Amino acid sequence: MECLVSFFEYRKRVEYFGLYVYLDKDEKVQPVFQQLRESLSLALGVPVLLAWGPRSLDSYGYLLRVGAPGGLQMLITGDSQGDVAIPGTNYSFGQLYRALALGQFEALSAAPGLALRLHLASVSAASLAQLQNLIQQALRRTTA
Repeated sequence: MECLVSFFEYRKRVEYFGLYVYLDKDEKVQPVFQQLRESLSLALGVPVLLAWGPRSLDSYGYLLRVGAPGGLQMLITGDSQGDVAIPGTNYSFGQLYRALALGQFEALSAAPGLALRLHLASVSAASLAQLQNLIQQALRRTTA
């Protein structure tokens, strides 16, 4: 909790908040992060970019350029429920997806601003609700 409060306090030094979600964009997950985006924007007073998966780096790579405005970057990852081996390799699609997420986190960490990665052990309704609750509590303590 204290880590999130400190992270959100950094908002006074940045121009935007990047929320990068490396979870399946399904009917259970998407509304949670749309709501989080709105809550973060209202509470922090900065625009919030919501981007999904590894394609977000290609789409928003300009935010990592030298001289780009600094931002708060939060990357959300989670364990995949099903995983499939990639034919002809010794790794799976889940491992590749995790490697892409870690690579993006490293790039975000090297950019101006501050980056934080949160990993969900499961992507159940309960864990999503717990994540929402944790962020809301930290936001309340930040904006108080």
